[in-house]
Amino acid sequence: MDSDSPSRKWKIDHMGRVDRTSFLAILFTFMTVPSVACSLRIIFRTGTKRLFKWDDGFVVIATVFLITATACYYRLTDAFYLIEAKTTTPDFDLSLAETQKISGNGPTILLNFARCLLTAASFSIKASFLAVFRPLVRHVSLPLEYYFIFSVIYIPICFTFRVSLAFIICRGNLADQYQCLRTQQYLYLGLLCFFDISTDIVVVSIPIFILRLANLDMYQGLRIGFFLCLSSAMIIIAAVRTSSSLVHVVNGKQEASIIYTTLLIQIESGVAVLMGSISALRTVFTGAQRDDNGRAQSIYRKVLVKLSLSKGSEVSTHDAEHAVRMSTHKNSLVTMTSSRSWKDLFGRSDRESGQGTDNSTSNAQLDTLTEYHAFVYATPQNKTQSPSE
Repeated sequence: MDSDSPSRKWKIDHMGRVDRTSFLAILFTFMTVPSVACSLRIIFRTGTKRLFKWDDGFVVIATVFLITATACYYRLTDAFYLIEAKTTTPDFDLSLAETQKISGNGPTILLNFARCLLTAASFSIKASFLAVFRPLVRHVSLPLEYYFIFSVIYIPICFTFRVSLAFIICRGNLADQYQCLRTQQYLYLGLLCFFDISTDIVVVSIPIFILRLANLDMYQGLRIGFFLCLSSAMIIIAAVRTSSSLVHVVNGKQEASIIYTTLLIQIESGVAVLMGSISALRTVFTGAQRDDNGRAQSIYRKVLVKLSLSKGSEVSTHDAEHAVRMSTHKNSLVTMTSSRSWKDLFGRSDRESGQGTDNSTSNAQLDTLTEYHAFVYATPQNKTQSPSE
């Protein structure tokens, strides 16, 4: 059969579980949507005159990695489907030009580069959340601090393993890149699945430990639930990618499908970037809350009250909330809002519901992590005292 015939081209484009058109559509969808979400995040940050923080930088880096990897995968699309046709179809013969597309070091280096970029994108998002959680766990709970230190050490180790998998375990030409993931390589498959899922669980568990201290209303629960759903989706995608990417090849064995595996890695990284840019959607969840200021109470004020009661305070919840509210208007040590990181995590606006507009600027100057931790460890007597000038 002529290598340029329409029937042959159609057969190649429909190899595997996903045809070429669907492959490209999914590939660019999970590049475009997270990129737009990241752009909205940066617009909201600059629009509210906030500093460009570490978590913002990690999200932007992850988005750049995602876009670059998508361009690499688009460049390798022809080679992917030629490999799938050669591997799964016994009577399929490649022409000389087609063989050159999948041979040599160029395509292999490009594939390894794209794979490492997507891995780095996913772990950059995890690093961005660690940057957000860092000020929230300091000087609050010693076990939580130790757990955070463990997360900071454990996640880079997992990233190193993921990157080294492409260059140490999976060597060879482009057509042989996924042969290292045969069914007999149970150890590597198990470790890959374990590291993917465990790092996601480690990141998700930190805010869960913190939020146990607060009672959330419906709108606050929606925001946290949306974040946790995206995190759970990453865990599910990682499990599906590892367990269902194997296909039968011409020699009767099972190997990983290069098209299916590439697509799931792209989806996983796209969901990660979208999860990191979740603050771009804060107006969806905070709009209804602003219309009912009397009913909705800030998350961080509840956490402050809960932390205070957990330290042995005999003040009731109502009195503690009233003390926090009154101390804000007096520019006291305890402000009505907690650290700025709580605003970053939950997408709160710069001015809290019920807060005056005349002294909002001065109150923002007092909103520091020192005040947050001072409130946590303050005694009932010194909570009602104003700071010295």
